[in-house]
Amino acid sequence: MVVPTPSAAFLPARGDHELVLEAAGEQQIRIIKVCREATGLGLKEAKDLADRAPSSLGSFSAADAERLRAQIVAAGGRASVRRAAGGSTPEPAAADTVELLERLVALRDRGALTDEEFAREKQRILGA
Repeated sequence: MVVPTPSAAFLPARGDHELVLEAAGEQQIRIIKVCREATGLGLKEAKDLADRAPSSLGSFSAADAERLRAQIVAAGGRASVRRAAGGSTPEPAAADTVELLERLVALRDRGALTDEEFAREKQRILGA
């Protein structure tokens, strides 16, 4: 089962192909770097993403998803590209709601999200 991640929740869908980090492998630092570049997450969030593999890095165009998958493989990890249902990312599990909201606030406070993006993602997370 693929775990929804902050990247999937906080970044707008950029295509109809979901990139899934299957395993970080031996060179986790290199994988974290690729995850950060792909998602815009901070170091801790990207490390958490790698630690929880398999996990979704989000939706991308077919070309971008394949390019990022190749970077993960070159860095020693395993990844797959799947056609995303309707071009959107999966909804977060109810148990993750508080954690997702905390990360959303952190991203807004760091300037990674505008107030409009923050409000939109908060509404989506809360299901309102």
